[in-house]
Amino acid sequence: MLIGVFGKGGVGKTTVSLGLGLLIGKATIITTDPYPGLKELLPDPPPGLRLVEMSYEELREEWKKEFGAEALSIFKALAEVDEEFIDYLSTAPGLIEQYAVYRVMKEGMASPNETVIWDTQGAPGVMSLIRSELEFYDHLRKAPIYWAKIKKLLTRDVDLEKIIEHWKQIAQTTINYLRRTKTIVIVNPDKLSIKIGRTLAQELSQYTEFKGYIINRSNQDKKITAQLSPILSVIPELNEPSPHAVTKYLVDVTKIFE
Repeated sequence: MLIGVFGKGGVGKTTVSLGLGLLIGKATIITTDPYPGLKELLPDPPPGLRLVEMSYEELREEWKKEFGAEALSIFKALAEVDEEFIDYLSTAPGLIEQYAVYRVMKEGMASPNETVIWDTQGAPGVMSLIRSELEFYDHLRKAPIYWAKIKKLLTRDVDLEKIIEHWKQIAQTTINYLRRTKTIVIVNPDKLSIKIGRTLAQELSQYTEFKGYIINRSNQDKKITAQLSPILSVIPELNEPSPHAVTKYLVDVTKIFE
């Protein structure tokens, strides 16, 4: 099972993600935040809890290993390029962002007997990742039409249809797994956080199994809580907020994922 923890920057996503991991016990917590904080907040994770921080540079290197050769073969059929061209391709705008979603889903698929918790970067950046995956798949559906038109320009033979089909299958698998991902939104009791949280929830309901909200640093303002449904948990303002400190407020939340 994969659990996605969403919300605007600074609402407590990482703390809640780690708190859920501590309660679940056997879990991998993975972050795609460019400024990760998993290991700072939980420097000594207990046995069974694995923390994975993926920098964009690491994602770029993984993309090059997994897809670089196929991408290079396409461009070699059109122009004289060498292995260094893969480095250039890996810096294309949006490519690593799109790959990040696949990488998280891949982590979940590789751990069928383990819960994977996705500690996302702040909204709206994370939603652009999800949209990029959907757009990538849509482009791949149209690719054979355009490929047929430029085949006569090729200088080398390349089985692009096979490559396109391979990438399309990966994108479809990623999207299917994403739709089965259970997601929650973390909000703070302020108007901007609530507004962004509700917008996130609406979008997540389209692409994932959205489960509800967790209100963090709550001031028990009923006017604010009335705007959110369902509320899975309310965490008060804590003197020392930490993954261990929030666990007692997340016990009922973990039952949703059993």
